[in-house]
Amino acid sequence: MIQAVSRVSTAVNSAFKPDGVSIWQSNGPGAHQEVPHLHIHIHPRWTNDTVLKIYAENPDRPSPEVLEQRAELIRTHLMEDK
Repeated sequence: MIQAVSRVSTAVNSAFKPDGVSIWQSNGPGAHQEVPHLHIHIHPRWTNDTVLKIYAENPDRPSPEVLEQRAELIRTHLMEDK
């Protein structure tokens, strides 16, 4: 799937010459998932287009220690999944 996403996003970039490309996948009601199956959005973006603005204001930036704690939680769950 990632190879297909890479190929399509490269084609979108070449076709539309945007300032950037957003790639996202929403999962579950808390993420406003619209279609209940795995799908990935590839959207050309232009500076200041205000499309898909995620944050109303800049989010807090966690300290490196907090980021490491969160990473460790994720690693723990990845190991449980084996």
